[in-house]
Amino acid sequence: MNLHTYSIILGIGSITVFLLTFILTIGILFGGKTRKHIDRFLSYENCMRIIGFLAIGSTVWVLTYQFYYELEVCILCWWQRIFMFPIDVIVLISLFYGIRKNHIIILILALFGSFFAGYHYYYHFQWWVLWRIVELPCTVWGLLPACTDNNWVFVFWFLTIPGMALLIFLTIILLSGLAHRKS
Repeated sequence: MNLHTYSIILGIGSITVFLLTFILTIGILFGGKTRKHIDRFLSYENCMRIIGFLAIGSTVWVLTYQFYYELEVCILCWWQRIFMFPIDVIVLISLFYGIRKNHIIILILALFGSFFAGYHYYYHFQWWVLWRIVELPCTVWGLLPACTDNNWVFVFWFLTIPGMALLIFLTIILLSGLAHRKS
């Protein structure tokens, strides 16, 4: 599979997962009959399993970009990884030992990760969508390669790797809120 096809599949998956979770959250908040049906299937453990699946999937996804497709990682991507990778371990420990309050830690990690992903995507949006010449923070620091060195991943004319990461972090935030409601 080539890089563009892989990116399209991940872009569709990120958008779909976020939209489904957003619609599910709206249904729980505002739908009387819908809430009852959803509550039967959406337990605390199921919310944590979905969060774990998303976090492990995201970890495999970015490592595939790095090692299989040999894309260099900029410093802002590293910061997003710092907040995504621990979620895998926290979910596994929570499910294995039956800990019911770790969704708060996951929420905090996802909030910080979404901040970095949103900040990074803002610059990508300026650069690749609005065609404004901006200097990305990764080019200023110069320690690692910059996102603008190569036009690596750009799908659907608006979505980049930080955009997909932002969608996954927002999905984890919504699911953490639903898990809090169930705990």
